[in-house]
Amino acid sequence: MEQTGKNEDLLTKQLLKDAGLQKPSSNFGYTVMQAISKKKVTAAPYKPLISKRVLWLSFIALIVSCIIIFFLSEPSSTSIFDELTLDGYKLPEYDLPVFSVSNIMLYAIGFMSLFLLQVPFLRHHFIKKY
Repeated sequence: MEQTGKNEDLLTKQLLKDAGLQKPSSNFGYTVMQAISKKKVTAAPYKPLISKRVLWLSFIALIVSCIIIFFLSEPSSTSIFDELTLDGYKLPEYDLPVFSVSNIMLYAIGFMSLFLLQVPFLRHHFIKKY
């Protein structure tokens, strides 16, 4: 297999030697750009995924369903939240230690967190820009 690769490499080198290298004309880039600019590219017109008709029908259906629910539901004197009770789920009371931090320490933590949050965003911005 390696012998086949060497044969192909030698054949490629021989073909390049026989063909020689040609230098492009001095205005090669200009002629290429002229050929590209002659081709007219038409952009496809914008067509939204969801048409305005479907959006309006969905909005109207939502409004109608809200009105139907509001007017056809029976009024009750009790709320849904009145039925929720947490009597059996009381947490035990603990005396937590008091943790106090000076204002300077709070400012330092705040500025450090802002700095550490901004560095990745700025890095991404500069990598994308340059």
